[in-house]
Amino acid sequence: MTVSNISSTRIPRNEQVKLTYLKWQKLYETEKPYQVFLNLKPGIPSTNLVFENDEYQEIIDVRGQQDRFNLDKNGFEYITHESKVKAFNNQDEIESVYLPETEEIIRKHVKNVDRQLVFDYRIRRNANPSSIGDIINLSDKLQHLLPGTQVHIDTSPLGVSRRVKFMCGEDAEKLLKGRVRIIK
Repeated sequence: MTVSNISSTRIPRNEQVKLTYLKWQKLYETEKPYQVFLNLKPGIPSTNLVFENDEYQEIIDVRGQQDRFNLDKNGFEYITHESKVKAFNNQDEIESVYLPETEEIIRKHVKNVDRQLVFDYRIRRNANPSSIGDIINLSDKLQHLLPGTQVHIDTSPLGVSRRVKFMCGEDAEKLLKGRVRIIK
């Protein structure tokens, strides 16, 4: 689900862009693609990822057409919501105000939700990469991350199943017999 504050009074403008994809490497037959954001010993590579740009593709500007999209049909949906949290620099405020707001949005806009769990959140900012740093402290949820710059998925179907088993314990098998979605 994308929470957006997009004005619908503007004329949509499509863009021609080259998207960046993971480039297949023979190495991936024996070693999963990876990227590590920790301090590693010298000589140990932090990634084995190789990327390439695709041909130009058109990205459609949907401003003014947001109501044409819904989560079940398109895999995303636009809603308008103004959070009570303004600065996103206080973890207690994020957890006591923003996360409950997020849960309320899901209850209001997603049909047939029996159970919901917030298991992670990250703040992303389009900033100078040197201001973010190369090392990510996974314990610091307020550490800003850069937006993703490559086409990617955040979680595989196997990853979703593992997440449900990890978080839901004895309820996991029952939950996995129904529909499970990770919503960002």
